[in-house]
Amino acid sequence: MKRSRNLSGKEEDYETDEINETNGKLIRTGLSAVFNRLENFRLFRLFRLFRNPLPAPAITEADEMIGRIRSNTMLPHARLHSLYEQAVYCETNGIIGDYVECGTWKGGAVGLICR
Repeated sequence: MKRSRNLSGKEEDYETDEINETNGKLIRTGLSAVFNRLENFRLFRLFRLFRNPLPAPAITEADEMIGRIRSNTMLPHARLHSLYEQAVYCETNGIIGDYVECGTWKGGAVGLICR
C-alpha cells in the first residue's frame, strides 16, 4: 500500500481514497437511477390516473339540431353550439328582436336558430 503524509501530518492510504471515491460514485449513480425510475413510475401512474378523467359527453339537444343542419353550413361545431346557446339565452330571458344572418351559404345557421 502506498502511504503519504498530508499537510496535517496524518498518513493517508491512496488505495483507500480511490476505493472510497469509486464507491461514492457508484452509490450516487445507483441512487440517481433508482430515483429516476421512481419518478418515471410516479409520472406513469399520474398519467394513467388522468387518461380519461371525464365520461364520454352525452349528446345534447344542441348536438342533435346541429346534426340536422350540418349539410347546410360551413361553420364549425363549436360556433354552431355557441350560436345555439345564444339563441336559447335570448328566448329564455325574453329578449325580443330579430335575428339576422349575414354572409349565408345555405342558411344552416338560421335553420339552427329557427328550430
